[in-house]
Amino acid sequence: MDTKLSSPPRKKAPTRILAWKRNPRTTPRVNLLRKVRLAAGEWSMVPVATKESGAFDFSRVMIGAEAVVAEAGTFYLDFRDNGKRRRMAIGETAKEAQEALATQRAVLGLRSQGMDVADAPAVQRGKPGTGITLADAIAKRKLAMPPKLRDKSVDKYKEAYDSFRGWAQRQGITHCEQIDRQTLLTFISWLVRDQELSPRTAVNKSVPVLTFLRDIGFEIKMRKGDWPRVTEEQPESYELADLDRLFANMKVDQRDVYQTFLQSGFRKQEVEFLAWTDFDAKRGMLAVTKKPGLKFDVKNYVERTIPIPPALVQRLELRRLRYPSSVLIFETGDSNVAKGMRGGKSDTKMLEKLKAIAWREGLNCGRCESVWKGVAAGCGERPICRKWTLHKFRHTYATTLLHENLDIVSLQHLLGHRDIASTLKYVRALKSSRLAEVVGASALARVGLG
Repeated sequence: MDTKLSSPPRKKAPTRILAWKRNPRTTPRVNLLRKVRLAAGEWSMVPVATKESGAFDFSRVMIGAEAVVAEAGTFYLDFRDNGKRRRMAIGETAKEAQEALATQRAVLGLRSQGMDVADAPAVQRGKPGTGITLADAIAKRKLAMPPKLRDKSVDKYKEAYDSFRGWAQRQGITHCEQIDRQTLLTFISWLVRDQELSPRTAVNKSVPVLTFLRDIGFEIKMRKGDWPRVTEEQPESYELADLDRLFANMKVDQRDVYQTFLQSGFRKQEVEFLAWTDFDAKRGMLAVTKKPGLKFDVKNYVERTIPIPPALVQRLELRRLRYPSSVLIFETGDSNVAKGMRGGKSDTKMLEKLKAIAWREGLNCGRCESVWKGVAAGCGERPICRKWTLHKFRHTYATTLLHENLDIVSLQHLLGHRDIASTLKYVRALKSSRLAEVVGASALARVGLG
């Protein structure tokens, strides 16, 4: 039964909606949609079905002219506000959809009567837009990032904050007090289903936001099962035959770079910021060290020095003779090559150059599709193959040494892992043929044979 608002709201006080009398001729219509996975596998936004009474059937959606049961999917409100179309995610349960739908109708109804009320998410949670704004909180956080974070992590965290802020604004969330556990769950769902990010990437973007909110005093408790499950993928390695073809026609400078990746197992930035002071030709060693002047810090904050093959030692010695004035081993500045010096900046295009070489040599898989300079393309016609990555050299380094019977603790040191669990994934990546060979030749295989 419809009732009227008990009393008009006072100025500068949060408006509490008890009920409102709807006038169908003046109140904007609120549609209810749901994003579901179709039989073909893709996600699609479809209307929620209605019952004969005209009420929404929250368990079904309309696929064409047919009402179909929907077991999962995020609900969305779709309506016009001040002449502009708005669409906001409201959760995955029927209860959340029902509450948000009723609240948004009430908000729009009161606005149509000339009353100034907040957007539905704030009213729904009973949390007025007071206290620190999300924009101000993020701005302050960016000015005082936790000192324990490396520069690369700082950039990723700031990107996560900006992504959350943009999403929150579209949901009508302006203040930190409006954010709760359900807000984070809806944000994660949006990252996975709307942005089509992997569960791991969605978690990596959500955790910094949750940590930031807790750090400034908002207790948001996530429950077991809230985070999407992340499949632990086996590290892929290059086939040695493909590597032979890759290196066959490389220029000398290019070979220097990618042989270093392959024969040191270093990460991208560890190679990018290698200095000549990290290279000990006499002992045949290469080090990963902190370089504050270049804003480079070592991952896990553990410097390390590892042995490298004699062939790589000789290659780097020849490179030092070619570029005696450089500080970093792989600096940019091709115009200064003839002068025996480089540009003094780290090379940030190593991945793009690798993909270009692989494409030129006909090593792309031919199945990848992506965007090249703003135009959709396949890796058979452009250097965009996902088969070729810099980190895959590191995987190849690790699995090859394990095949050569290097012990797991030594490999942990070479790779710079703080936790040996990170190193054990390479044991699981050993090829089944190699494992069968080891098991078949073990002492266990001879037990009981007499």
